[in-house]
Amino acid sequence: MKSRKTASGEITVFFALILTMIISLLFMILESAATQGRRLYLTVAANSAVDSLFSQYHRKLWEEYRLLGLEHYALDQISDEMRGFMDPYFEAENWYPMKTESIQVTDLRLLTDDGAEYFEKEVLDYMKYGICASVWDMTEALAFSEGITEGGSVSGLSDIYDGHTAEAVRLEETIGRITALSDELKTLHAEGMSALNSNDGYGFISRAEQMQRLLGGFAPLSEEYERKADKMEKGLQDSKNRLNEELNSGRISSGTWERMNEDVSEYESYVAEDGERRAEISGLPVRARSVVEELDSLIAEAEDIESYISSWEPEDEDDELDEAALWRPVLQQFSCIDLLEIGCRDGIRDRETEKKLEGIKKLLSSSFLKMVLPEGAEVSTELLKMEERPSEEYCAGESGGGTDLADRIFLTQYIADFTDYFGRGSYDRESRGTGSGHFETEYVLFGKSSDQENLSIAVKRLIEIRTGLNLLYLYSDTEKRAEARALAMSIAGAFGMTPLTAVVAFTVMSIWALGQAVCDVRDLLAGERVSFMHDRQSFYLTVEGLLAMASGNAAVPENRSRRGMKYIDYLKMLLFSLYSTDLDYRCMDVIQMCIGKEQQDFRMRRMIYSAELLAEVRTRHLFSELLPSEFRNTAGSAASGGDTVGIAAGQIVSGGNTGVDTGASDTGASDTGGYLMRVPTSYSY
Repeated sequence: MKSRKTASGEITVFFALILTMIISLLFMILESAATQGRRLYLTVAANSAVDSLFSQYHRKLWEEYRLLGLEHYALDQISDEMRGFMDPYFEAENWYPMKTESIQVTDLRLLTDDGAEYFEKEVLDYMKYGICASVWDMTEALAFSEGITEGGSVSGLSDIYDGHTAEAVRLEETIGRITALSDELKTLHAEGMSALNSNDGYGFISRAEQMQRLLGGFAPLSEEYERKADKMEKGLQDSKNRLNEELNSGRISSGTWERMNEDVSEYESYVAEDGERRAEISGLPVRARSVVEELDSLIAEAEDIESYISSWEPEDEDDELDEAALWRPVLQQFSCIDLLEIGCRDGIRDRETEKKLEGIKKLLSSSFLKMVLPEGAEVSTELLKMEERPSEEYCAGESGGGTDLADRIFLTQYIADFTDYFGRGSYDRESRGTGSGHFETEYVLFGKSSDQENLSIAVKRLIEIRTGLNLLYLYSDTEKRAEARALAMSIAGAFGMTPLTAVVAFTVMSIWALGQAVCDVRDLLAGERVSFMHDRQSFYLTVEGLLAMASGNAAVPENRSRRGMKYIDYLKMLLFSLYSTDLDYRCMDVIQMCIGKEQQDFRMRRMIYSAELLAEVRTRHLFSELLPSEFRNTAGSAASGGDTVGIAAGQIVSGGNTGVDTGASDTGASDTGGYLMRVPTSYSY
């Protein structure tokens, strides 16, 4: 009889299960390592592809203007080019079979975006690290900016007070007309007295009637004087307020305010002293009416006497008519008549010189461009050939990096280095010619559509600034102030009002400063240097030379100072003091115009500064599908798999190396579809 033994399999099953779990754990570790390898490989592929993509920067833009920009015409173009750079990594035979599903542009920054912020960043990157040796330091830049501001303010104030001087001269002219009327009245009075002494009644009546007609002219002249005096007084108060506003706003210094306030007080003294004259002149209409009534009485009496004489018949042959006795009462009354004389006289004696100075100012203020251009220089009036200007397409907002003073210095220097201006490479012999040959720096400053307009505005601004700075110098030079006062005294005359002499002296200095300013700008355009603040050697225009400007014969001394700054330096000062986002966009206008000569479809709005892209790649788990050929022919979707690799998005300043976000979720793989890996990557120049 055989016995049967039974054996338990629990231990075997247990160890089989344990072995299965260990093998599964090992496979899971291997799968995780493979997934991490895919992440790293995909990161390398994405970063290398975006590096290659942005290495296609516009060569001309870099060579001519040291700006990096990737030219694009459509977003699909960027995606297709990125795919072209990534696909070779996935076509290689390796442990990481992948296939690009899609590439999307998730963010795009152009050089023209965000108020030209990225344009400024690229400029500053080059200027700060591009071995730029010819920039101002902060102290110089601020000093020049303050000088330009003060010079412009002083020039504007001098124009205002020149206007008040013109008002004072017109007041003196009105007084002159009143005085002339009074002198004519005295002439007629003398002729009337002569007629009465000759017993010529009708001759007297004729002169008296003429006097009446003359007397009718005093009332309009008195009203005219009152109107002009009121206007001047009100204008002086407004100008005094303007002067104080300039001081409070910091546009002029306290020292400049004190010097100008001295001249303002002379205007006020003139108005105050003029009060006595105003009282006398305002009473002329009443006096004139009284004289007219008195003459009416005398004319009636004279007519009666003439009628009596014509009808008189002697009673006997010895009777004689004593006509002198008849006319004696009329003669006595007429001799005492008020001839409306006034105690004040016209304060302007040398009308010719005064008119010459006025003509010089009009000439210098109206024909300045023709006067300052070098001989033979031509300025085009044709419109600049600019299409789709960035300055017109984009709204100017606040400046980006240009708001910082140090950045403004570099931005200003960049524009001066990379744009053309009047005389570059010709009259400015120390510079090189670049760009389009147009006046590009002037365009960046003022944005007009022709070279002539931009140069005219630039010259006008420089003349205004130089006039103010020259006037500040004249204030400080006692010798030249004495010369100006001597000329003013010759104009006002020895018997002129003292305040009027000071008022005219201020105008003489203002026109003198303007004349030297025109000479300064003429020198600048000819490639010469001009001191920012003049001294006795550099301020070479004399009073005689100023008066000679009326006929265009002002001589320029050969031994004048040639120290100071050039034309482009003054333009740089204007750029620094006026810098705004508008200037950035106009600079892009110039760049687009110049490159557009060779590439007609070039547009700054197509230049990419930075981009963020999202690449989706399909792959499979290592141990769920080992047939790459089948994988390559299988279509899947994001829903069929769940492993998402996130690469931290963010701008990369020097290249396309992105960091890896290791947080990933894996929900398993479909039997047929694989799973997607998403790679966000970015690049900025």
